Amino acid sequence: TEDINRKYIKLRYKLLPYLYDLMWKCENTGAPIIRPLLFNYQNDKNTYEINDEFLYGDSILVAPIVEQGMRQKLVYLPKGNKWIDFWTGEEHNGGKYIIKDAPLDTCPIFIKEASIIPMAIEQNYIGEK
Repeated sequence: TEDINRKYIKLRYKLLPYLYDLMWKCENTGAPIIRPLLFNYQNDKNTYEINDEFLYGDSILVAPIVEQGMRQKLVYLPKGNKWIDFWTGEEHNGGKYIIKDAPLDTCPIFIKEASIIPMAIEQNYIGEK
């Protein structure tokens, strides 16, 4: 589990530029950083009752494993966009459910097609040179 923690801490540091951009938008528009799918996809009725996925800003969909022992996850990808698996690069059309393998070390994460996600170089702490 230490390796898994390290993997996601490094991902967090890589995503700091994206988080800083989201914080600026939150301050200036009131849009939350973490939001339910319904927030962005009000015309997609399938998003109304999904409570085990969330958007990180407009561009990143996270479908965490919320039950002990689960190794697959039924993930809904909102319609109107293609979604790219963050880990594999595999593309999926929106507006449908997919079954995603979710080994212990991999949280299902998807990037909305054509999104620009600013990322920092991998580092162990903020300010590392």
